[in-house]
This record gives sequence, C-alpha cells and structure tokens, in this order.
Amino acid sequence: MLNTFQTTPSSHEQCKPKTTSEQKDASLLLQSFTSRSTSCTKLLKNKTMIQHHSSRILILVVVVAAFICTTNGQLATYLDRAKQAENCMIWSSWGGCTWIRGPTREHRWNQPYFKQLSSLCQKSVFYSKLNVFFGKAIENVIQYLKTITLDEKPCGMCSYKQSCGYKCHRRKGDNRYVNRIFVAESLCDERDFNGESQQQACHTAYDALPKENDECQVWPNRAILMPNVTGDYRNIVNDFQMSNCIKTQDDNGKIICRCCCHPYHPHPETFQCQA
Repeated sequence: MLNTFQTTPSSHEQCKPKTTSEQKDASLLLQSFTSRSTSCTKLLKNKTMIQHHSSRILILVVVVAAFICTTNGQLATYLDRAKQAENCMIWSSWGGCTWIRGPTREHRWNQPYFKQLSSLCQKSVFYSKLNVFFGKAIENVIQYLKTITLDEKPCGMCSYKQSCGYKCHRRKGDNRYVNRIFVAESLCDERDFNGESQQQACHTAYDALPKENDECQVWPNRAILMPNVTGDYRNIVNDFQMSNCIKTQDDNGKIICRCCCHPYHPHPETFQCQA
C-alpha cells in the first residue's frame, strides 16, 4: 500500500540526486553530526576532504555511522527528523519492525537487516546504495550485537519500522519540513508487538564487551571488520554513542549490563528505558 500526499505531480522529480545537490547534502548531513562526534567535527572542517571525495560516498559514510549508533538499524533518525514529508509525492506503507534475533530459525528477524525491510524500501536509493557499499560492515556489526544481546525479543527502545518516499525532491518551500533522504522511521510500540513493550533495557553480556573505556560500553569495538569504512571515516563510526548502559547483576548474581539505545537511558532501579 502506498500513501500519496496531495501535491502537484509536475512540481516533483524522480529521486535521483544531482551532483551539486549531493555535495550540498554531504556537508549538511555532516553538520547534523557535529554535536555527537568530535571526529566528525574535525572531518567537517577539512574542506579539502569534502570537496575532493565523492559526495555520494561521503553521504553513505555518514549513513553507516548513523547505523552504528544504534543496536536496531535505526538509520535515518540520526541524519534527519526522518518523518514523512510532502517533498515526496508517494510514501510506502510502514514495513515490519527490524530487530537482530528471532524466536525461531525461520523468523524474519533472523534475516539480514536489508531483507527485513519492505521490498519497496530495499529498492530505494538510500537503502540500496547503503547495502552495496556497506552491507557487509553492517552485517558484521549486527552479528556482534547478536553475541552480546541476551534477549530474544525487542528491548531497549531499539526496534524501528521504516517507510520510503518516491517521486521526491529536496527543494525547500513555505518553511515546510523537507525529508532530504526520502526515508521515514518510527519507533515500534505495543501495537507492533501484540501488546508487548520494548521499554525494558536489554540484557547485555558483560563478559563479551570490549571494555575499552567504560566497562559497559558497547561501542566502539575495534575488532569488528568494517569493509569500506577506514581512516577518518572509521574514526567517525568509532566515536558514536550506540547505547547507554549500567552495570548490574542478574538473578543468579552474574554481572551483566542493562542497555537502552541512544538517546534513551535505563532507570537504575526499574531498568525501564527513559528519555
């Protein structure tokens, strides 16, 4: 099913970004990260790098950095407000919620991340290019997250669903919000999980964490292989805050971490994720 905004078709164009638009978007997307990453701030100031690197690759590097920030595949919300907007004439219906592990072998959550997306979103410029350039890196991160996450069901406010726009443009007008990446995301709630909530902080294996700085810090993990993400770009990825965790004990007295996806934090007593 497709959701169509009432706009004039002649005022729109296909979602094929032009080179000048891509260069502008690369700078804007990098600027959106400066409050989260000191490495990204340094990269943004390096105008030579921005000018001489492929703008499309630069955008995709920022996108993959956004992915690393979460344990759920929440991509677009780190780059944009990620809401459906009128600069896309058509929006796909919301797909299923994405997650890192399913209760059975055949469950869709055990499929690779990109196959969990709707068929329309898989074909979108945003996700198709991301998969081509960084699909292996993303799947490597997901495998790591599977090894450290003890929960079978969605938890930690980490599971999102996506909708993708078609027949889009990036022109601003009337001070209306413009979705620059043509992808919308929404946090999944009880209605998506048959009445169950994902608000409880995830149980995370303390012994499996790299313990580079904080003992319950999930990221960075420099042992994870990330093809096509090297040099300054890997520094950007390493500098992001993926989750917020606290150290505690399980019912058997074993040390574990309770984690919520950024920007949520676990309550120290109830372990409910809160903003």
